[in-house]
Amino acid sequence: MSKIVWGGMGLVVLAGAVAAGNLYADKSLNAHYQQSLKPAPNMNVQYTDYKMGALQGSAKWNASFVPDPCNAKEKLVFNGDDQIQRTWKGYTIHSQLDLVQGTGAYAEFFKQPLKVTTHVNWLGVSTTQLKTPVIEKKRVRFILKLSQCKLSFRPNKYRDSIKS
Repeated sequence: MSKIVWGGMGLVVLAGAVAAGNLYADKSLNAHYQQSLKPAPNMNVQYTDYKMGALQGSAKWNASFVPDPCNAKEKLVFNGDDQIQRTWKGYTIHSQLDLVQGTGAYAEFFKQPLKVTTHVNWLGVSTTQLKTPVIEKKRVRFILKLSQCKLSFRPNKYRDSIKS
């Protein structure tokens, strides 16, 4: 066989692998946004209004969080808006978290929206970056000012195999 035929067959196999990977990633993303999550005993996440087109999409969600399990009255409720983009590296998800309802000491830290960016590659490995707003507290004798910071984390996929 000639090199042109081998090259053509290689391109067909590569295109098939890319198409299959793309379909698998779309199915996984769709399954993620169709479920309700309970990532911790004191947190609930409910996704609504998921729409994904060929290259971009969006999803809305709400989350409730009780920061102090001993005081269930101090409940924080967030609304979130995800903007999803498909790139050649995988998915990029830009999220904005807005505090809708909150009481207690923790609610003061979420008056400004939080911005989160998540990159998920085609192998399912995700990296998340959270940007906190500037927080300033004025009291009678002092002023506390926390500058904006960027937190970056990647989940450990071997979490279940670690023994404590």
